[in-house]
Amino acid sequence: PSWHGRTWRADRGAVRTPENVSERGSAGAGLQRPMVAGIITASAGGQVMLNRLAGHHGGPSAVAAWLILGGAWLYIAGHAAFKLVVWRVVSRPRVAALAALVLLGLAAPHLPALGLAACATAVIIAVGVADLVLRPGPPGAGPPDRPGAGAAEPGRAAGAGRDAGGAES
Repeated sequence: PSWHGRTWRADRGAVRTPENVSERGSAGAGLQRPMVAGIITASAGGQVMLNRLAGHHGGPSAVAAWLILGGAWLYIAGHAAFKLVVWRVVSRPRVAALAALVLLGLAAPHLPALGLAACATAVIIAVGVADLVLRPGPPGAGPPDRPGAGAAEPGRAAGAGRDAGGAES
């Protein structure tokens, strides 16, 4: 299969690449740092949480709550910013997830550490599920803002020339 002029998007599959995606992609390259920082921060929060559980402490300390929720928040915010810069798409599931994490922060003093971590994990899973459920069309369909997105090329039936995985042959 020829991937020239195409790129892979987790939320839409293989799509035609906009003319200036390389410019936007290089602008979004630095936005991967908050995602990596979020992963590292959440990992540190998990370690603090495990240490507290080993000591049989009750709820999460303020530091553990900030690390657990802050790591998830950084990751989701970084990915939302990346999508905004590169694809010019505001990800509503990610915005809702950020709000949910802020609300969890308000409830953090009343939740056990493991419960708080489970809630943060559930928010991240919900974003992934929302991406699958809200996916606009079959893999290979173009972005919804492009005229003719998902339509077959002239003289070609929809899905023709694709292998079982949806890639063009």
